[in-house]
Amino acid sequence: MDESVQSGARILVSDIDGTLLNEGRPTVGLGTLSASLAVAGPVRLVYATGRPFGSTRDLVTEEILPPPDAVAPLVGTEIWRPPWKKPDQDYSRAISPGWNRWAVMQSAVAFSELAPQPARFQSLFKASFYLEDPGRLPAFKRELLTRGVRARVIYSKGRFLDVIPEHSGKRGAVEYLRKLWGVDSACVLVAGDSGNDMDMLKEPDFMSVAVGNSEDNLKNLSDEESFHLASLPFAAGVLEGAEEFEFLPVETSRLEALVDKSSA
Repeated sequence: MDESVQSGARILVSDIDGTLLNEGRPTVGLGTLSASLAVAGPVRLVYATGRPFGSTRDLVTEEILPPPDAVAPLVGTEIWRPPWKKPDQDYSRAISPGWNRWAVMQSAVAFSELAPQPARFQSLFKASFYLEDPGRLPAFKRELLTRGVRARVIYSKGRFLDVIPEHSGKRGAVEYLRKLWGVDSACVLVAGDSGNDMDMLKEPDFMSVAVGNSEDNLKNLSDEESFHLASLPFAAGVLEGAEEFEFLPVETSRLEALVDKSSA
């Protein structure tokens, strides 16, 4: 892959589930987004997702999603780029200091409320659980600190708990790719809908879009110039943000009727 810096290069980063897809199905605006990217000039597309890489690759292979330039799966604890053979080892080394997955799992033993997620959502740099009571999070974080674990604890959608290295996450993955590709922070547009998108959406140097169906904690993020809360849901909301920031040559006003129709 050519890593040379292109004049005017930009990066579009999007979550998948709840942002581009609704329960695994394409949403209104996704086709328009794909078409806009095809004519938008030097825009690199990145999927930052909680899904494993294989699941994301299947969506591209089945032409549900347009082909990306990179994928940051498992909540940004891996980075995959062409030729898609294995995760980027430099990124893995960068996020590994202070990480101890064994200690994370030992910490979880003391909390009966934590139920491990299926194996496909676990990895060397990610320990994931189900948790219905977010009130137990402070105690769990204290237990991690007691064991000397340097980690980020991410709670999303009212039941998903991910524990990942402190320097990983979606923002960390985007920063790694941005520097690798030589793209200015102000030329990065990020979009998401849930708690595991929070770190990249809070980055003030990025253009940030929370789609209209986002969790309430994202809707209350900010009213600053670099953040846009879309009125439209899912992919249409991503397009709305792209229009707001003049990132892509699109007009989303015509999508409103289609969104209303699909919701009827």
